[in-house]
Amino acid sequence: PKCGAEVGPKSKFCPECGTKKPENDGWICACGAVNKGKFCSECGAKKPQSFRCDKCGWVPADPTKPPKFCPECGDRFDENDV
Repeated sequence: PKCGAEVGPKSKFCPECGTKKPENDGWICACGAVNKGKFCSECGAKKPQSFRCDKCGWVPADPTKPPKFCPECGDRFDENDV
């Protein structure tokens, strides 16, 4: 979505702004550009680090502040979840 929020793998719409999830598997920069590489093709910003539970697939709403443990399955967040 254009708001830049992280949309979970099973979600079809953004939980922040309600727009439909892009059809591609890229990431959306804060500037709004859709990218597939490590850097934004429009502004050069580095791809934000994302977290996903390696046990159940849960994704935190704010990838910059993941919890210590997954709220869905209780697995500890570590280097396997980045």
